[in-house]
Amino acid sequence: MLAVALNNLVSASQLLGGADFLSSRGTEQLLAQMMVLLNAFQSGWDLALIVFALQLFVLGTLVFRSGKGLMVLGILVIAAGLGYLIDGCGKLLMPDYSLTVAMYSFVGEPLLIFWLLTQADAHTAARKGRQVLACPGGFTTGALTCGRRSGRAHARYHASSQVRAAEIAA
Repeated sequence: MLAVALNNLVSASQLLGGADFLSSRGTEQLLAQMMVLLNAFQSGWDLALIVFALQLFVLGTLVFRSGKGLMVLGILVIAAGLGYLIDGCGKLLMPDYSLTVAMYSFVGEPLLIFWLLTQADAHTAARKGRQVLACPGGFTTGALTCGRRSGRAHARYHASSQVRAAEIAA
């Protein structure tokens, strides 16, 4: 979608470049054709914003549902998607649309980037220097780590996993 919009932008710049075969046309005709191509680029860009907004809705919903104290971040990402959706639809449907909601609703995007970067760094640091065995739930004991924190049956699973890991290492 963006490639088609960029194609219109490149075509408009070629009109300005003044290729030899374009010199036979009048200046006003070239300017009119250039404006048509620039408007087509803007419409393609706005359409791409709407698709991006829908992607932010899905991402924000997933972050919101993940729990782990991320509900506020999920709401902010959904708000960013709503801002892009309003701006994209407004520019496509109303020629004189001048409101820019996304300028104020984008806060969730950089916060999501920051959260992802810090979590990736923490995850990498946690994995250095220790063996983590696969676990269907979550448990923490010794060198083993997973997310679940309770359950006797799960503790027995980890105890047997430690025995198996020791047998494999020997």
